Amino acid sequence: MLAYWKYGKGIVIYSGLADPTGDNIFDPLNTQIWNDFHALPEYPLFWKQMLEFITGSLDVSEYNAKTGQYIGLPARETVKTPSESVTTDLLLLDEVGVYSLPDKDVAVNLYDEKESNLAGGGITIQPTETKEISYTTQIVRAPKELDIYLIILAIFLVIFELYYLRWRGEL
Repeated sequence: MLAYWKYGKGIVIYSGLADPTGDNIFDPLNTQIWNDFHALPEYPLFWKQMLEFITGSLDVSEYNAKTGQYIGLPARETVKTPSESVTTDLLLLDEVGVYSLPDKDVAVNLYDEKESNLAGGGITIQPTETKEISYTTQIVRAPKELDIYLIILAIFLVIFELYYLRWRGEL
């Protein structure tokens, strides 16, 4: 159960992870626990998203952009690009770096939301044209590693020597 409400200037959040049997919910050996959310890999992501919600931070797509995109501005404004200052109402993000807009900074890079998605399932492979590929076979002779055989031989010789010394009565 998750509940939140505004209290004064902040937000109060209740996360109900109670166990109806009264056992310790953090006991990893207790198999009767009805809620193992705290043990799942999604648990840290839950708290990250919760902190973003509480602090009102923007989505990553709000302050990251790909090169080649355009940002429409409400009026002609001066924007500091990574190399110079530009006055425009339609900003082309053609350089990698940080663009200083009047209300926020935008990092322009090769960010891909589908590729960076931790939930997975966002990347698709597009089929390419079928081309006939020609190839040739080549035999490459790699040097054989004899280290393992020498180690086995040395161990065998040590064991044989210990057996021989035992047979002669010196051990």
